[in-house]
Amino acid sequence: MARWPYNTTRWKKLRLAKLNLDPLCEICTRRGKLINATVVDHIKAIKAGGSAFAPLDELMSLCVSCHNEKTARVDRPERANSGRRFQGFDRNGEPLDTDDDWFGERSACAQPDRGRSNHQNGSEKDRRGKSRIYLVSDISKTESPEEPGSA
Repeated sequence: MARWPYNTTRWKKLRLAKLNLDPLCEICTRRGKLINATVVDHIKAIKAGGSAFAPLDELMSLCVSCHNEKTARVDRPERANSGRRFQGFDRNGEPLDTDDDWFGERSACAQPDRGRSNHQNGSEKDRRGKSRIYLVSDISKTESPEEPGSA
C-alpha cells in the first residue's frame, strides 16, 4: 500500500459510504447550519496512530472549511493558536470539540499535550427532571447555579 490510502479503491468506497451515511457537515450541523459534506476525515489522524481504513464511526463528514480548520489545529499543531479541534459552541451551548473537558472523560483520540480547560461546567436536573446545563465562569463564587428565587 502507498504511504497514504487516499488514491486506493478501498478508500474511495469507504469515503462514499461515509458521505452517503452522513451527507451533511457534522460540525456545521452542530452549529445549526445545513452544509453539504465533501470531505471525509479521520477523527484520529493516521499520523497519530489512527487506522487508514477506519470504521465509519471513526470518520467525520466535513465541508472543506471545517476540514481545513481541523487540519490546521490538530494535524499541524505548530500552526495552531488553540488546542481545540473546532472553535465555538453548538446551539445548546456545548463546545463543538468533543474532546473538551465539558464532556467529562476525554475520548480515545484526545491529545494528551493539550492543556486542560479552566472551566467548571456541568449539568443537573430541575424539579421536573429536565436537564439543565450551566456554565460557571468564576468557580470561587459558586459550584452550581441557584434556583431562581431560592436566595
